[in-house]
Amino acid sequence: MNEFGSSEASEELVVGVASFPAAPATLAKVADASGTTYITLEWAQSSDTELPVLGYQLLLQDNSLGVDEFITTYDGTNYPNVRKFTVATDVQTGKTYTFKVQAVNFNGAGAASDPMEYTICTAPAVLDPPRLAAVTRTTMTLSWTPPLSGGGCRVLSYSLFMDDGAGGVFSPLDPDVVNDKPTLREHVVTSFTSDDAADDTSKTYRFTLQASNVIGSVESREVAFVLAAVPDQPTSSPTLDLAATSTSRVGVNYASFTTAGTDGGSPVLSYELQMYDYPSSAWATVRGGKGAFTLATSHTQEEGIERGKAYMFRYRAWNINGAGEFSDVSHLVAASRPVRPPRPAYGGSTAASLTLLFRPSSDDRGQMITRMELELSPLLATSWAPVATYDGISMSHVLTIEDDGLTALAKYRFRLRAVNAYGASDYSPELVLTVAPLPGAFDAVTKVQLHSSSTSITVRWAVPGAEAEPILGFRLQMVDEQTKVQSIVYDSPAN
Repeated sequence: MNEFGSSEASEELVVGVASFPAAPATLAKVADASGTTYITLEWAQSSDTELPVLGYQLLLQDNSLGVDEFITTYDGTNYPNVRKFTVATDVQTGKTYTFKVQAVNFNGAGAASDPMEYTICTAPAVLDPPRLAAVTRTTMTLSWTPPLSGGGCRVLSYSLFMDDGAGGVFSPLDPDVVNDKPTLREHVVTSFTSDDAADDTSKTYRFTLQASNVIGSVESREVAFVLAAVPDQPTSSPTLDLAATSTSRVGVNYASFTTAGTDGGSPVLSYELQMYDYPSSAWATVRGGKGAFTLATSHTQEEGIERGKAYMFRYRAWNINGAGEFSDVSHLVAASRPVRPPRPAYGGSTAASLTLLFRPSSDDRGQMITRMELELSPLLATSWAPVATYDGISMSHVLTIEDDGLTALAKYRFRLRAVNAYGASDYSPELVLTVAPLPGAFDAVTKVQLHSSSTSITVRWAVPGAEAEPILGFRLQMVDEQTKVQSIVYDSPAN
């Protein structure tokens, strides 16, 4: 009222003569009903006062705003039996919120519960075990990757656990160095069972990894590594297996690790051979790679091989901790020993010398012929001897009594073979010669008129004088004086 009169009456307030409901005793997150985009909360029942509890109100405050202000995210008035609610529309993944709940009766809301702070995410999930990034006989370097799912919140810490190398329980590994470092991705283990890590070489240690965020943690499966270095780099490159190599395949030999210590302290499990693939410009494993371990130290490569082409090969050894360095590269050619050369040919002779003529093999089988080998044998002998005076490359050679120990008028057999990097060919067919000159010149042939006619000519010749080597037969040649064509009209080398 004022001096002019009274206002209209206010709206009515209807209240009950009773106390407000007490604050719910508990408010808690339901973990198995919460996720990365929602949270489920439940609370304790408030007892009725003089008036019954009509329901509950759930309040929420976004802590990132820096303002002490709550909003009602759920109003359950008239639903007194509902004491659980999933908040999804007022929250965001990764954010932290403060929640409280209050009971409502006819007069309104009572005191709120103690505030509870929760972050909208779950514990990390799907964590791979640590990997062995590097190893020596006294150290192990472990590395790891973040969990496949961070649960919506960033990982706050990683923890490593290691057993005692004898199958015992797991213990935290260097927690002062590893834990609470969310960006850490690698750790070098130097402390093992013994004071001197060298005493632990060849022992097997088990490891697990744990990742944690504000909600909880996830642990990887266990993994085992041997305290040993990977095998040494081979000291020799692959070599050619001549017996297994041809123009269509390459046989490769590579040495096994037999020297103490070269296996890195753990037995070699496999040797891996690689061949360079020219079409793809990359190395390709042809035997003994990961998933196909073998201790074989030889291989015959047939696929993709061309005659005369050089192929690059390298190899390395594996033990339980992985593979060592590759050997030096070898260049191996798909080839084989040459085909047999033709028979040596007669090139001339004197009473003290023989001249031989040679032709090369018709096929070097993919590898250049580097030399020829000439051998001789007395006609009736069974043994052969190399001709030491032959240089191995000339296409002719003169043998003499003085230089080669030949005997005048003696008969000799000669044979030849070609050699390349893959071996010697079969021997050529044999040539038999005598250390003697050819027969001497004849006197002119004479016509035997008595035995000639208008359609035939009979001729006679005189045998030359004494010859070093007996004459075995004769060959008669005729020249047509009109056409100048020469032909052999009689050939009887054994008469």
